[in-house]
Amino acid sequence: MSYMQLKWLTTRDLVGHPGAVLKALPHDGAALLTSNGKPRALLLPVNEASFLDDVTAIIGYLAEQGAQRARAKAVAEGRDQMSDEAIDASIKKARAARDAAAR
Repeated sequence: MSYMQLKWLTTRDLVGHPGAVLKALPHDGAALLTSNGKPRALLLPVNEASFLDDVTAIIGYLAEQGAQRARAKAVAEGRDQMSDEAIDASIKKARAARDAAAR
């Protein structure tokens, strides 16, 4: 099995040589953009033929990660054991507060 490579790239490298970074990206596979040694972003190669499929897959992945974090937070706060009635009451309260703020 072949794995995508992950090249580490500083923001200074990107700012100083953006053309070279973009030219190398398809060969490098992906780049982890760092600032002050900390991960900040991923650069992924795309092309016109697969762009929409790639973006759709990434958005789906990010949505799933968000849902997993929300589930973990609910468990940590004990909200995973709420009854349907308690959930409905919480939704009603949040909607009332939203509507009051909109007035």
